[in-house]
Amino acid sequence: MWNYRFFILFFISIINYTLFTKEAVRIKDIAVIQGLRENQLMGFGLVTGISGKGDSKTFKLTQKMIMNLASNYGFEITESDIQSKNIAAVIVVATIGSFARSGDKIDVTVSAIGDAKSLTGGTLLQTPLRAANGNIYAVAQGRIITGTKEETSASIPNGAIVERDVVSNFINENKINIVLRLPDFTTANAIREAILTINSNLQVRTIDAGLIEINLTEEELNNPVDFIAKLEILTITPDYIATIVIDKKTGLIVAGSDIVIQDTV
Repeated sequence: MWNYRFFILFFISIINYTLFTKEAVRIKDIAVIQGLRENQLMGFGLVTGISGKGDSKTFKLTQKMIMNLASNYGFEITESDIQSKNIAAVIVVATIGSFARSGDKIDVTVSAIGDAKSLTGGTLLQTPLRAANGNIYAVAQGRIITGTKEETSASIPNGAIVERDVVSNFINENKINIVLRLPDFTTANAIREAILTINSNLQVRTIDAGLIEINLTEEELNNPVDFIAKLEILTITPDYIATIVIDKKTGLIVAGSDIVIQDTV
């Protein structure tokens, strides 16, 4: 019980410190540049070598995938030829960063989609990973690592190789947009004023509580990386709504620095 209370107290204390106290923070800690985001990848694959705990004959997708794989290598087989239960059909997912380059390696997660009982000891066969636009951005393969409980879900650290560069367009019509993680008009205006300290000739507008638009001059366009580096480390004091967090199990109450407690009338 005490361990649980200690964990709750520690967790809420972190929330209280990071969100509810008015301390100066870097812009990069509370906002992101629009256009710089991760992308999700997904693919269908086969895991082999799982000692009779793979998909059964009733799960036809696995059999069709095995037949297609064999056909790609010049072998023609039928469903009746597939007797082994050492293979499982899986979904493979990964996340690729904003500036991934060809040859980079990324982690992948593998999950059984049939009636396989375990993926332990298996090896993922070469699996193309596609983005939402249908393009292949990485190829996954390797020995999987299952968790202690979830044997039908596994991971492969550095299990996929990036095949296509990811190009993130963060400058659009000579403009950069800053997006706040927690929209607030006061904080947005503070960011605008801080950005002007880099170059007073910049045109900086707060579009709304969560978006700041920066029109770059020729100086910033010639070296956008230098400008963004300077922008990210600017510090401001964000303004947040006064908040109280209450843990319903322990009754523990954590209040932000702006909370005022007074007697009821």
